Amino acid sequence: MADLAAVSVFETLLPIERGGLRLTDVAPRRITRISPRRGREAAVETALKKAFSVSLPGPGQAFASGAVRLWWHDEGGVLLIGPDAPPLAAADAIAVDVSDAWGLIRLAGPAGNREDGGNGRGNGSEYRDGARAVQAVLSRLAPLDLRPHAFAPGHTARSLLHNIPAQFTRCADGAFEILVPRSMAGSAVAALSDAIGRWLARMEMGSTSF
Repeated sequence: MADLAAVSVFETLLPIERGGLRLTDVAPRRITRISPRRGREAAVETALKKAFSVSLPGPGQAFASGAVRLWWHDEGGVLLIGPDAPPLAAADAIAVDVSDAWGLIRLAGPAGNREDGGNGRGNGSEYRDGARAVQAVLSRLAPLDLRPHAFAPGHTARSLLHNIPAQFTRCADGAFEILVPRSMAGSAVAALSDAIGRWLARMEMGSTSF
């Protein structure tokens, strides 16, 4: 019998690195939509905390613990990204594997994209410039206010990436993770690559603003 290994939808499209900006495939093992039944949210949260030490996110919230991501998705459910879902009683929630419906990509700025510059000795400029570069690229494509005071780390929102339905989540290091339909993966990568190119061209022309 043939060994049919799972293949990421972005396998032949990514990574892309230009001007210190990196677009990569997160390639989570699984994506599960969990829809708590009315009044059973506490039971679902208990199961998630026991399995992964993460709480059930409210609207606009995204939690992470190691390789585990738990994102609010809509009024009816959340997305568990990475591991298999924990055992959930049918009376508490409906869990559906939606891995084949979505792809997850990450747009990050220059390496050392942390307030300490990635080595514990920086002054914060690496983080600020990297995060601002990512924000500037995405602002060309998404009708969202992505400034840190409006879209802080741990915030998530569904919107459009150019004309593609997408969900945006800001990570603690200033990078963004973007969930897009698998059927539009190629279009999403093309739009992001084009926006990166246009932003880099503006910087090369001497623009002083992001």
